[in-house]
Amino acid sequence: MEHIGEIAMPTSGNFALARTIQILRELLPELADIDDGVIRKRGGDILDAANCRENCRRCTDFAGCWRDDEAKGHVTILTVKDGEIKLQRGVHCKPYREQLNRESQERMLIASGMTAKERGFTFENFPEQQRKRHGDILQHAEGFLNGQSKSGLYLWGPPGIAKTHLMLAVMNRLNERGTLAVYVRADRMIDQLRDAIRFNGDVDAVQERYMTAPVLGIDEFAQERLTDYGLESMIKILNARAATGLPTWFTSNFRPDMAYERSYEKYPEQIDALRSRVALLAIPARMAGEDWRLNSYDLMMGPDEEV
Repeated sequence: MEHIGEIAMPTSGNFALARTIQILRELLPELADIDDGVIRKRGGDILDAANCRENCRRCTDFAGCWRDDEAKGHVTILTVKDGEIKLQRGVHCKPYREQLNRESQERMLIASGMTAKERGFTFENFPEQQRKRHGDILQHAEGFLNGQSKSGLYLWGPPGIAKTHLMLAVMNRLNERGTLAVYVRADRMIDQLRDAIRFNGDVDAVQERYMTAPVLGIDEFAQERLTDYGLESMIKILNARAATGLPTWFTSNFRPDMAYERSYEKYPEQIDALRSRVALLAIPARMAGEDWRLNSYDLMMGPDEEV
């Protein structure tokens, strides 16, 4: 078949019209038994479907789309069933859907407050000593990424032992693959909800962000200053995630059964409910080690000599 580039229906000339219909049938074999008159009648859309099929098969990504301006990423699809032509116009192609997903994902990560520094934590730069010490935990993390487990982890232990690093490594790997994984500190999440109320924002949209994220990582859980509203909001978000089985990860300085212990006397029933939801969502995983922040004092600068 000759290469025709982007074809157009001729405005006059029987031979040119017949040749164009012949080319359309070569590009769209399903038109073989369709009458010439029908093809002429729906010629514009059929031509667009043919151009899409011819040009889109060479597509590599959305940036290189052959369409112009607002038509980029939109295709016309032709099918024939029982001798009837069906045309779907303005369908989003796969590269465009992927682009929209990336843009939506980026907006969500920015809205959650995830910083450039937090996006730099990976498995590759995970501390070697902690890698050796917590092989079973890293194995679960890899299994989670590979779909072998749907349960998140509740990473708990003293400060400075790479709990947050490990959770961020999981979140960042998922985001690289195109699966939205939202990371947020517990206090930041509650502050965002309060700010939405204070400044007449969309509280439901903020809650929905954390209720429905395909994967959610809550950092410094049970370390935030607890208030009635904060506790109510956390329970609501975790209830929704537990009900839908959405994977959720946590980091905390506290054992899961001791979460919010300082406030237990004031909110016993609510905290019991919260601990129960955490148990449904994540497997407890204790981490140990030395606080790398304190070890950094070994690099302290000082006088060259005592005087």
